[in-house]
Parts: sequence; structure tokens; C-alpha cells
Amino acid sequence: MAEPADGAFIAGVQNEAIPGGRVTAQTEPYTAQERTAWLATHAAAQRPVFIAELAGEPVGMLSLSDWHPRQAYAITAEISVYLSKTYQGQGLGRQILTFADDAARQCGIEVLLAVIYHVNAPSLALFAKAGYAQWGYLPHVARHAEGPRDICILGKRL
Repeated sequence: MAEPADGAFIAGVQNEAIPGGRVTAQTEPYTAQERTAWLATHAAAQRPVFIAELAGEPVGMLSLSDWHPRQAYAITAEISVYLSKTYQGQGLGRQILTFADDAARQCGIEVLLAVIYHVNAPSLALFAKAGYAQWGYLPHVARHAEGPRDICILGKRL
């Protein structure tokens, strides 16, 4: 489970994903303070954030966040996974998604949604291998310096 002291690592791993506008809608780097405040909005029992470690070192993060604030959506969470570039392509993302299924069930989550840019082929493939299907497609809903971005909404019932 992530702790306030993990804010700096989370900022760093998410900031790695900003250049190129292919992975995240964030366009400006996060600060450790911003990510620490964000962590405080996640109730560990219902919407946890986890730090993935390899040999005791942090290599990535997983968050389960509210999909929508209305109560009927409490069974649904948005899943986000970020891996340090050094550790991508080694099967760790798949392990994190398997862990996420169990963690989500323990939180009473029945549905996981991933919001992924259409140009992020590695993430789309990773989530598809983990049993996610495309449930929605939103064309040109984001804009980066590199151009417009479409969003794929992938879903999975647990």
C-alpha cells in the first residue's frame, strides 16, 4: 500500500510518461506534494494505491480510483498502472494487473475501467491480454502538442 512518503516516486514514474503525449493526459510534471495530496484522497480500504517493487526497489504503481462520484458507480473503479521505463516489457505489467483483480475484489469493486489513448499500443495490448475489452471510444477528446488524442475505454467485470 502506498504511503505519503511514496509521493515523490509516484510523481517521478508518472512524469516519465508525459513526453510524447502517448500515455497520459497530464502535460506538465507533477510535484511530490501534488501526488502526496492525491494519495490522501484514496481510502486504502476502497480505492487503494500500491507501489510495485522488485528486489525492494519501487518500479511502478497501481491505483484504483473512483470512476464517478455518484453512489451507484461505487462498484466501478478506474485502474491506472505506471511502470518505470527501465522495467517495461518484462512482464511486470501483467503481474500488476493480476494483482489488481484480487485487490479490487477485496475492495468490493466489481468492474474495472481503463482509460487509454488510442496511440498507446503497448498498454492496449497489455490490458487486452489481461481480459479487458473495449467498451467505449471517444474521438478527439484530448489535445497534445503532438496532436489530438482519442480515448479507448477498456472494461473488465470481475
